[in-house]
Amino acid sequence: MAFQATVHTGDGPADIGARAGAWRRDLLTKPHPTLTLDDYVLVEDRATGEIVSSLCIIPQTWRYGSVEFGVGRPELAGALPGYGRRGLVRAQMAEVHRRSAGATAGPCGMGIASRSVFAG
Repeated sequence: MAFQATVHTGDGPADIGARAGAWRRDLLTKPHPTLTLDDYVLVEDRATGEIVSSLCIIPQTWRYGSVEFGVGRPELAGALPGYGRRGLVRAQMAEVHRRSAGATAGPCGMGIASRSVFAG
């Protein structure tokens, strides 16, 4: 998961890149109750075949009082150095919104956790 380690190295604890890589590895290799490969969005540099940006949406069920509703929690979004500021993550979020609009599971919200939750 060197991609995640590279993407998420920088502003945060010294080991945040390694922790992000380990988390991605766990999400991909250990059974997850809601996440599937269909919940990932990748951007490939067609000239090199390299994955240069990605994100995943972790499907969850949240509750407000007695009302349950679906939420897609975006996680591990980023781009390799040199590919930032090109709108890649924005385009991936647009794709996730497009997919959510076509979901048959009913209304879905988008929840973004605080960065300090991951870093702390």
